[in-house]
Amino acid sequence: MKAKILKIDYLENTIELGILGALNGLKQNDLFELKKVRRKRTLDQNSLYWLFCDFVGMALEMTKEEVHEGFKEKHLQKTKILPDGREWKTKESSNELDSHEFGLYLDKCNLTALEFGVDTSGFWEEYDRFRKN
Repeated sequence: MKAKILKIDYLENTIELGILGALNGLKQNDLFELKKVRRKRTLDQNSLYWLFCDFVGMALEMTKEEVHEGFKEKHLQKTKILPDGREWKTKESSNELDSHEFGLYLDKCNLTALEFGVDTSGFWEEYDRFRKN
């Protein structure tokens, strides 16, 4: 089997290949998907996130679980289209995010905390001090 790269889209993280021969039943012009394997979020990211949820929760007089559910509601919503065309709303699990996606998610959570009047600068200063030691 030979393949030729037809197009690389760096914004969408996709590569379009042209297959020049058969491969396990695939024929020329058949479509298939290649995915980059990414690391799930790290244990350090997970620990940091729950400390952050606890910090925000104390400021808002909520539990860290309530804060987590609020962050998920705001940032991990997705809509699936059912075969009959109706929409089904659900939330992604933060467990399914890779380390890069989880970093972006935590950034969004921080902005949400700020929008709700939580000064997170003390949390991040403490985090920076801890990281340097």
